[in-house]
Amino acid sequence: MSFSSAAKHEIIHNKIGGQCCLAAELCAFLHLNGSIILGSGLSLMLRTEDPATARRVFTLLKALFGIHTGIAMKDSTKFKKGHIFELGVSGEETVKEILHRTGLMKGDAELFPGIAGGVVKKRCCRRAFLRGAFLAAGSVANPEKNYHLEFVTHSSVFAEDICRLLAGFGLHSKTVIRKGSPIVYLKDGEGIVEFLKLIGANNAILELENVRILKQVRNNVNRAVNCETANLQKTLDASYRQAGNIKYLEANYGFDKLSPQLRRIAELRLEYPDATLSELSELAEENIGKSGVNHRLRKLDEIAERIREKKGES
Repeated sequence: MSFSSAAKHEIIHNKIGGQCCLAAELCAFLHLNGSIILGSGLSLMLRTEDPATARRVFTLLKALFGIHTGIAMKDSTKFKKGHIFELGVSGEETVKEILHRTGLMKGDAELFPGIAGGVVKKRCCRRAFLRGAFLAAGSVANPEKNYHLEFVTHSSVFAEDICRLLAGFGLHSKTVIRKGSPIVYLKDGEGIVEFLKLIGANNAILELENVRILKQVRNNVNRAVNCETANLQKTLDASYRQAGNIKYLEANYGFDKLSPQLRRIAELRLEYPDATLSELSELAEENIGKSGVNHRLRKLDEIAERIREKKGES
C-alpha cells in the first residue's frame, strides 16, 4: 500500500464527528467526486476507486439522511485496470435535501461553485472538509522521495477556496493547472505534517517524521563529510605546493644557505608530504607548535618566490 493510501485508510477508520462535520466531509466529496444527473428525475452519482472510501461515503449518507444506497462496482477505464465504486442517490427531493444540507445548492436550482461558508463555519467542520477533500481527490507523495501533497480540483473557484481554508490553519499552498485541472499543493515537510495532523492521520505523521529525521541525519553526515573532504583537499594542496617550493629551493638555492630551523622543516616536508602541520610539529622534535611550523613553511614559500622573481620565472 502506498504512503498516500495508508494515510487515507487511517483517517477512514477514525471516529466520525458531529452532524455538522459529517455534512462538511460529504460536501467536499460531492464537490470533487460527485455528479448531478438530469434525466427523468434528479439524481446524484458519487465515484471512488477505493472500496473503503466508498463505505465511508455510504456511512455519511446513512448518518445524515438515513439513506441506504447500494455500492456498485465497475471496471475502471483508467489504464484498463482496477475498479470504480459508485454510489447513486435518486429522488428529486432527497437529492435537493443533500445539496442544500451540504451547501452545494442555493434556492431551488442554483448550484454553488465554491465552498459555502455555512458548511465550514466551525473549526471542526473545516478540518472535516479538508479530510473529505483528501479522501476524494488528495494524494501525498512517499516522503522518501519528496515532500508533496496535492488536491486535484475541477474549478479555479473551488481551488481558491481550498487555499483559503488551508491558509486559515497557517498552511501556505499554491495552485497550478495540470491537464486542464486546477491543482492545489503543498511542498514543504512541515506543512504536510501539519495537514496530516489536521485530518487525524497520526500514523502517517510518525512515518513521515521518521523519514524527515533520517534525511536530516543523512544530510548532516554528508555536509560533515564534504567539509572534511574539502579541508583535507586544501591541506593536501598546500602540502604539495610547499614540497614543490622546497624542491625548487634545493635545486636553485641549496639547503646549506637555510637556517637550521628552516632546513629541518624543509627536510620533514619532503619526507612526509602528506603530514599535517600538527604532525610535522611532533616530528620536528623541538619545542615548536603548529603555528610555528606554518610560519617556517610560509618563509620557505617566500624565499622560493623571491628566487623565481630574480630569475624572471614568476
